[in-house]
Amino acid sequence: MERYLSFVIVGHIDHGKSTLIGRLIYDTNSLPQERIDEVKKTCEMLGRPFEFAYVIDHLHEEREKAMTIDTSQTFFKYKRNYVIIDAPGHKEFIKNMLTGASMADAAVVIIDTEVGLEEQTKRHLYLLNMLGIKQVVAVFNKMDNVKYDKQRFEKVNSDLRAFLANFPIKPAEYIPISAMNGDNIVKRSENLTWYSGPTLIETLATFKNKSDLEEEELRLPVQDVYTLDGEKVCVGRIESGKLSEEHLMAVPVMKEVRLKSVKDKKVLAGQSTGVVFDNSDGIDRGQIICKKNRLPKITDQITATLFWMGEKELAKKDKLIYKSTTQEAECQLNEVHFKFNSSTLEPINGDSDRINGLEAAEVTIKLNKKIAVDSFNRIPPMGRFVLIKDGIVEGGGIIA
Repeated sequence: MERYLSFVIVGHIDHGKSTLIGRLIYDTNSLPQERIDEVKKTCEMLGRPFEFAYVIDHLHEEREKAMTIDTSQTFFKYKRNYVIIDAPGHKEFIKNMLTGASMADAAVVIIDTEVGLEEQTKRHLYLLNMLGIKQVVAVFNKMDNVKYDKQRFEKVNSDLRAFLANFPIKPAEYIPISAMNGDNIVKRSENLTWYSGPTLIETLATFKNKSDLEEEELRLPVQDVYTLDGEKVCVGRIESGKLSEEHLMAVPVMKEVRLKSVKDKKVLAGQSTGVVFDNSDGIDRGQIICKKNRLPKITDQITATLFWMGEKELAKKDKLIYKSTTQEAECQLNEVHFKFNSSTLEPINGDSDRINGLEAAEVTIKLNKKIAVDSFNRIPPMGRFVLIKDGIVEGGGIIA
């Protein structure tokens, strides 16, 4: 399979994420001329100069509100293949940011040099840490607004380093840039002669893809079961490993199954497929197909790091839906071991029976039935989950 380095760009609203993406696409010659003409026409209609942000913010609603609303993925090639995940910075869209960042191999943290380090950026750094993203580069944008002042860069750089002293995250580089003018994005800046480090694209070129999930144990969550030509076909996306004719088992029902055939011969991690078993009775959505001698943990209780995004607090008595891959179960918060501020990492003392919005916590969750789980660090799709309350995704977390 062709491999892409996927990286997420995170940071506070208006610090220049979309402009940076537009500049990356433009300077790597990845933008068709007709798209450039479309952006020019749009800017003229809105009475604005050429905006690199509009390369990505192409939805009418996003242009009207001048903020990125949902995660978007953009592919480009510059000596290697890349996919950019644009994660919203506004706190109302942090759910989308969490979803986007969970898929990334690396992260670019963008900070407005004129404004400095803000709370939303600190919260995003916490989420990157929670998701185990270790390949990070920090870029200090809008250097043109501070007249490319070295002292201002060093001040904001020092603030970031001081905050990150509490994290295992250590950026590979700290780069002064101007996304609007293209300084140190792909081309080295003539305005920043005091900076001798690499450009952003040179830094991204040194990052590696995550460990290949094809080499991990087989995990095939069943999405649905159809009857075609008299045969039951189990369909789903292979999250890790390779499907073969070895001894297989459906969990958590612990039913042994024998592989009869695979539709379209798609049997590797990251691919969706249809599978026919000789004995598929009892196989249904939410079950996980694994190799018999390499099973996940089967449990009705998990200990996890939880980030609560709901406007209302989460209390122990609240009824929730736990969702991971295609598995769903009713659940409740069983115990809050400790809470901490997701921006400052400072412990939060007080009521241990509830979690407020934008707080993080180490918790134990009790489910109404057994499910299959793996460590997030080993098989991320099996180790992350969301919590649904009253039909809305209000929390997300990972299993250590």
